[in-house]
Amino acid sequence: GTAIQATVWKDAIDKYDAVLEVGKVYYVAKGSLRPANKQYSSCNNDYEMSLDGRCEIEPCLEPVDLTKMARAYELVKIDALARKIGTRGSVDVLAVVQSVGELGAVRRKSDNEEIQRRDVVLVDDTNKTVTLTLWNTLAVEQGAQLATMANPIVAVRGLRVTDYNGVSLSTVARSELFVEPDAAVLAHAAAGWAQDSTSCNGHMEWTALRRQ
Repeated sequence: GTAIQATVWKDAIDKYDAVLEVGKVYYVAKGSLRPANKQYSSCNNDYEMSLDGRCEIEPCLEPVDLTKMARAYELVKIDALARKIGTRGSVDVLAVVQSVGELGAVRRKSDNEEIQRRDVVLVDDTNKTVTLTLWNTLAVEQGAQLATMANPIVAVRGLRVTDYNGVSLSTVARSELFVEPDAAVLAHAAAGWAQDSTSCNGHMEWTALRRQ
């Protein structure tokens, strides 16, 4: 499916905060569309929604096939990440965790607040590696989970590409990390590589890669 980012403003938050749940389906009306600010968006969509107190959000009570609403991955292979440096928008990555660093902390310059971080080294089927820096909850919770596992497969959405140490990845507030996605998710994620001669051929190939 196609994803679009929506910003919910205070009046709408007051009305619908208790109604909205992750994984549920809703009808949304009377919002407004505007060109997306790709610098702050985790969706590669040319537009974004703005929802204020005039919007209407209602739960969908009819049966819905949620598989048809699965957000499509827009995967970039590790050996192609350098071409994304300096571009707007975010990238998605499907890879094997090669190593997991210790949990650390840095102080944010803007307000001197301490934030948690953890570096994870990823490898994909190009046999190239990249360091992914996890921040805040992802560093603490998912990072701790990854540290207990032997080379798990991860699918990560909404990453920022930087030129630190040549090329590296960093999570942002809207990033999502999925550990050990099942075969159906792997096939769905890798569908974006269908035109690539080195595309992922499914779970068996990734299982072999993480044993290398």
